[in-house]
Amino acid sequence: MGNDTSSTEAERLLNLLVADVREMAGKLELHDVLFGDARARAALDEAGHGIFRIFQDVLVDDVLLAVARLTDPAETGRGENAKSNATLRRLVFLVGGVSINEPPDGLESLLKELHARCQGLGAHRNKRLAHSDLRERERMGRACDSPAALFCHQGLPGVSVRDLEEVVSMAARFLSEVAAHLNGKAVDCSPPSDMRAAGIALLKALRSSNEAET
Repeated sequence: MGNDTSSTEAERLLNLLVADVREMAGKLELHDVLFGDARARAALDEAGHGIFRIFQDVLVDDVLLAVARLTDPAETGRGENAKSNATLRRLVFLVGGVSINEPPDGLESLLKELHARCQGLGAHRNKRLAHSDLRERERMGRACDSPAALFCHQGLPGVSVRDLEEVVSMAARFLSEVAAHLNGKAVDCSPPSDMRAAGIALLKALRSSNEAET
């Protein structure tokens, strides 16, 4: 590192990104508990299919937005108006003390792979979620309805929960590599246990309510 200030800033950003990735992983684990099992889906359907389909869409969109933000540029704006972003590219810039667009050796290939995997997610973020371009809005419509391709919209690449899980796993591995480069310490990107516990508790309550009504 070039100086202690950059090192401290890098450690702060690393901790923020680790917390973000843990939250993403936790939400995907919650999705797995609620929607990854036929018996669980049946309990949700019986309690109110429409409500939980909306919840599923919102949950996955929330993770999609968070994942897409990870690979945003290190800075937004130029000159005096430039603002630092809490992104992976900003992190490697702080860790390596190199050009803001060139990560240190050993991290470049993994970062490029992450960026490649996030291109489709970025398209959803930019064209479907963050903006409402009229022409794109008129072209888009749900083209499929299956867990294997949860979000298929005309004109946009298909996105599955599995895609999100793989990218989050890659981001966790990337942060571990950065931590090793920065201070040799391990980081814990595992999902918080309360997410899974909350999903299990919800299913248990729904099943009890469904049984009481029959």
